[in-house]
Amino acid sequence: MIHGYELVHNLAGGLQAFMEKHDFKSISEFKGHALPYFTTHTDLVQRQRAAIAAKKARVGVANDAEWSGDKFVEQSQNMVAN
Repeated sequence: MIHGYELVHNLAGGLQAFMEKHDFKSISEFKGHALPYFTTHTDLVQRQRAAIAAKKARVGVANDAEWSGDKFVEQSQNMVAN
């Protein structure tokens, strides 16, 4: 081992501290719970593209630079939800 057996003691201590903090009595109580949050790079790219497309499709003014004097009333009305 590059870092020696001391690394194993540090990892075990960190795991024990985590388990005490979250009141786990055994590893089996939390093993596998993170799996639903794992994803692929392809999925992340698709989510990013969808978010960018949704941002481009939004209606209204996002910042002060987008305000125009000619369409002030229309732009203001688009910002109102009701």
